[in-house]
Amino acid sequence: MNRTSISFSNKITFVQKHLAKKVIKLVLKQLEQPSNVEVCISVVGDQEMQELNNVQRKVNRVTDVLSFPALELKAGEKINEKEALFEKSYLGDIVICSTQIKRQAKEFGVTYSQEFQRMVLHSMLHLLGYDHIKTADEKKMHAVEFPLYEKLTKIKLS
Repeated sequence: MNRTSISFSNKITFVQKHLAKKVIKLVLKQLEQPSNVEVCISVVGDQEMQELNNVQRKVNRVTDVLSFPALELKAGEKINEKEALFEKSYLGDIVICSTQIKRQAKEFGVTYSQEFQRMVLHSMLHLLGYDHIKTADEKKMHAVEFPLYEKLTKIKLS
């Protein structure tokens, strides 16, 4: 039986693990992707996230989440089903800054859990080839992201 494999850093809580699994399974199912994939999720603090953001993106500030795709998928492209049948497709890594998520949750008037789910969802879409650098790509990403977030949290994004 094909199963999603999620590796977690040692700083992630039981609740965060539960939320991440819920989001990842929903994204894969709703986007009709194979479930036989692997994702690694790390939770870090401000300093580590700022350093990572500076090294990877040349942006010397804390950010909420970073995604490191392992596959070169385009938005909406399916993972190769034949390959996924025989071995797990490694989608990539997600790094979440817990303290930034707390600040954003307060700023947006949502719970920490809701914001954490939004960041995992957002990052999963990046691993699956979605992006928001160009306006057209952002619209395509939001058209997928917003309904999925609403399904998870019952919160409508506009």
